[in-house]
Amino acid sequence: MKTFFCFVFFLVSVTFVNTRPSKEYTNKFKAAVQKCSQQFNLTLADVEGYAKYRKLSETKNGKCAVLCVFKEMEYVTDGKLNFEHVVSSSKHKWEGSAVIEKAKNVYSTCYKELNLENDTFDCDKAVEMLGCLMKGSKEHSIPAPYLS
Repeated sequence: MKTFFCFVFFLVSVTFVNTRPSKEYTNKFKAAVQKCSQQFNLTLADVEGYAKYRKLSETKNGKCAVLCVFKEMEYVTDGKLNFEHVVSSSKHKWEGSAVIEKAKNVYSTCYKELNLENDTFDCDKAVEMLGCLMKGSKEHSIPAPYLS
């Protein structure tokens, strides 16, 4: 299950820094991951595919588990990505204004590239967003944080 936490944490927030997120954020995230992985019957192979190889899910259940976590973290409300909440939550995930600004820039780029202001945020869009966030974090050399 710890590998799955790593998977979804990256997915939900493009967690970019080798710092610890706030305890409140971490607990909320872990609860979301547990709920969504059970709800969508993810297998260990699904989880390992992402955790080890950064392979995005191609299954409906895998994609919808990603969306589920976005919803549980309140990043998606009423079928739309809540961009303001995603950005404002950065202060709970990272330390250092430079890193937070990099994260915000990646969020903004993905939001615009995927036309999320106008589109409904469904299971497929959730995985597209995750892919964009992964690409952006790699391009900006933003490492994932330690989550425990």
